[in-house]
Amino acid sequence: MSNHSIGYAMGPILMHLMELREKKIISDEATKLIVDDVYDAVREYFGNKYEASELIDHAYCGHCGRHLENGEKLYNFDDFMYSCDCGNGMNYRDFLLYSDYLCEKCFKEGIKNFTKDLNPSNVIKKLNSKRYFNTADDDYQ
Repeated sequence: MSNHSIGYAMGPILMHLMELREKKIISDEATKLIVDDVYDAVREYFGNKYEASELIDHAYCGHCGRHLENGEKLYNFDDFMYSCDCGNGMNYRDFLLYSDYLCEKCFKEGIKNFTKDLNPSNVIKKLNSKRYFNTADDDYQ
């Protein structure tokens, strides 16, 4: 049985952590370490990572950590992998530093690192045509 409370309780903490990082009160490296610890704690107590990351998924890029504009498109490697069998063996999870959703720039960078012989712009067009993206949302910001 999943403990949803631990996941949802950690969401505001992660959001506050990202805000502190954005204000340069704590470093990028410290933020990455604490984010990892939060996700480990959530899993340890049978919570779900997606519950903890839900707030930051829609407010910050999961790789560069940039605060996103309302309505900005976000991409997820899991959605991409369902539409393409092209991995080169790289663990794309290593590319995700904060959460699972990426801004377009970081998603394209990840595609270059993760795939063989794919044009990132063509991948974006394909995902957009199938609506395989999410958007940043003011409700989370």
